[in-house]
Amino acid sequence: MPFEDYIGNVVSAEVGTNWDMEALKVQAVISRTYALYQKKKNGTSGNYDLTSSVLHQVYKGSSPDTRVSYAVMDTEGEVLTFNGDVIEAFYHSTSGGKTEDPAEVFGKSYPYLKPVESNCEISPYWIWERRIPVEEIEKALNVKGIRTYR
Repeated sequence: MPFEDYIGNVVSAEVGTNWDMEALKVQAVISRTYALYQKKKNGTSGNYDLTSSVLHQVYKGSSPDTRVSYAVMDTEGEVLTFNGDVIEAFYHSTSGGKTEDPAEVFGKSYPYLKPVESNCEISPYWIWERRIPVEEIEKALNVKGIRTYR
């Protein structure tokens, strides 16, 4: 499959079609950078360059809409580099208000990735809550008698 066609399909699967055009372009550059980095990293060691899941990038194989196609075409070939090398461009849907230091997440420091404050209020995952029954926690920890305070 042509690389830029792949990028268009990835961007379509990773974003909302109502995103601003500049955000679509940024996602195209980030997705392209990530894919190129992974292709170079994986080399010819396997039968594939990238997976079609969140392990790499989501790819659904559907045709991108016109706006996404334009964003990919308008940024064709653009990638992010550091010291002349394509970076490992991580991205996520929601940061929870601040990105994490990569050393804390991956055990590796990236000089081009630093924690920043971010506003994720438009994400449906911005605020979430999960209630876990005390019994489930006790079972998971193999302890009895956990007390709750309200």
